[in-house]
Amino acid sequence: MFRRRLSLSELEEPLTLVLDHWRARGGEDLTCPWNKFEIQKLPPQVLPTTLVIDTYDDMSQNRFRYWGSRMTDIHGEDMTGKCPYDMSPRDFAENLREQHREIRDGRKATADVLGFNHERGFIQAHSILRLPLSNDGRTVSQIVGVIWFTDETLKKFAQENDVA
Repeated sequence: MFRRRLSLSELEEPLTLVLDHWRARGGEDLTCPWNKFEIQKLPPQVLPTTLVIDTYDDMSQNRFRYWGSRMTDIHGEDMTGKCPYDMSPRDFAENLREQHREIRDGRKATADVLGFNHERGFIQAHSILRLPLSNDGRTVSQIVGVIWFTDETLKKFAQENDVA
């Protein structure tokens, strides 16, 4: 796996539209709770690859509140209600835990380009924007992750699903 941090100014649409939505609701001041975020107002093309994680001090209690439908195609199972750190392979899950810890402790939005050697035999690359939400203005209650895949990766997934 490789990971390269992006500045928020490097993001492109539709991720910039998601960032603007979060900012308009007080996200940068950590005053945007889940019920104010209005996921249904995000650009429709990002909803299938959007994730929302309820976070707790004991990170083993973290759970996916929302798992976009396309994520089931990609990961092979619906993780709604499940712990993100139960995903496989183990090193992926542990890396995910560290990324979530960074959002929880830093209490600010982050963006990255991530790349993986996919088990189906191709390199997968995508951008991810992670946004902290807070119910009390101090602690992170949820993390919204919006994933945007490269066109090349989406074509490979589509070919894989057409053949299967």
